[in-house]
Amino acid sequence: MISKENILAERSFKFISNINETKSKDEAADIRTELEGLPAKIKINGLTQTLIYLLEKSKKNESGNEQNDRYLLGRELVDYLKGRKLVDYEKEKITHNHPEDAYSICKKNLRHATIEATAYLAWLKRMAKALIEKKKTDETSTEADHES
Repeated sequence: MISKENILAERSFKFISNINETKSKDEAADIRTELEGLPAKIKINGLTQTLIYLLEKSKKNESGNEQNDRYLLGRELVDYLKGRKLVDYEKEKITHNHPEDAYSICKKNLRHATIEATAYLAWLKRMAKALIEKKKTDETSTEADHES
């Protein structure tokens, strides 16, 4: 039997690898930065508010798809929580509208959903730190130039 930790590690690896393949280095670094702050946002604001924040900040790209960093993270978290079957899909209307799905999941099992989301975020954060370089700022490059 595969452990929950292995499932989380595998899913987070696939998600972060996909970001590395489809995004520029700067965009990937922005996603890493956003991931690093999400656990604190959940602790301060709660899971429901954090998910809605991520999903409401969505913007459309050239092809009309909602693809900004925050939206991608929010969508991934909601998709993960939907896969954990925290609600009875027969009774609850689970749609493909991620903000509505986030609200439905959180309203029924907020504590369990928060635990699940936090565990998954921990793995996403670990994988992002391992696979995505930090964004280099002008300050960092200036310091490196002075040391040479």
